Amino acid sequence: MDISRIAPPPADVAHTQDAVEPGRTIEEVYQREHKRLVGLAQWMVGNPMVAEEIVHDVFVRIVENPPRLRDPKQLSGYVRAAVVNRCRNKIRRFRLERLHANPTPEQVTSLPSSDNELRRAVLSLPTRQREAVVLRFYEDMTVDQIGQTLGISSGTVKTHLHRALRSLEAALEGDEAP
Repeated sequence: MDISRIAPPPADVAHTQDAVEPGRTIEEVYQREHKRLVGLAQWMVGNPMVAEEIVHDVFVRIVENPPRLRDPKQLSGYVRAAVVNRCRNKIRRFRLERLHANPTPEQVTSLPSSDNELRRAVLSLPTRQREAVVLRFYEDMTVDQIGQTLGISSGTVKTHLHRALRSLEAALEGDEAP
């Protein structure tokens, strides 16, 4: 392939390598952000191996097809949004697979953490509510940041959070009832 025919990006758009903090490579960003992003994905999809795969795939895609960012500080947000989007895609795929398969109880794995009830309750939320809760309480994002990440208004984020918290409260109180 003749790379001389590829047009350079406009002057106001930075290449990914330029978008990384000065002196940092994509590999260093991966090492710095990996654990947090896997945790985010795990809360969204409920499976640590799938979460690891999602984060890995996001970074592979970034290396293969670098984003063009106007502000170098946008790389972290770009990666987070990409992880959230890949989680959404994986959840859609899980739903389709469940529609076409009847798993036996042995095939259903239990969650390996001490907060199984909370994790199950979060995973039982509708997708947008789960995304809002995870971004708010795991990523510690503001309502406006969540809205920007999910591509929805701040008011919609507040509605999703309110409904999710009511559902979680009801689910967790129901588990604690004698």
